[in-house]
Amino acid sequence: MAAHRKEVKAVVTSAETLSKSDLKEVMKVLEGLVEAGESIKLESKVDPNILGGLVVSVGDRFIDLSVSTRIKQMKNELLQSL
Repeated sequence: MAAHRKEVKAVVTSAETLSKSDLKEVMKVLEGLVEAGESIKLESKVDPNILGGLVVSVGDRFIDLSVSTRIKQMKNELLQSL
């Protein structure tokens, strides 16, 4: 049904509840990721386990900008250098 209306589902996960202005900024960025004529249907979730940053799912794209993932990456890089 959403595809017929040219809606793309987006889920934004943050460590804390995002303000309305934060959600507006996220929406502006997400609109650049969809094709002309498509609209975003935004859902916001809170997961304190990500520690900070955002995890974004837009259609079939997944973008992990969370602090927890960055810490894991840095830990792996440090361990590899030993």
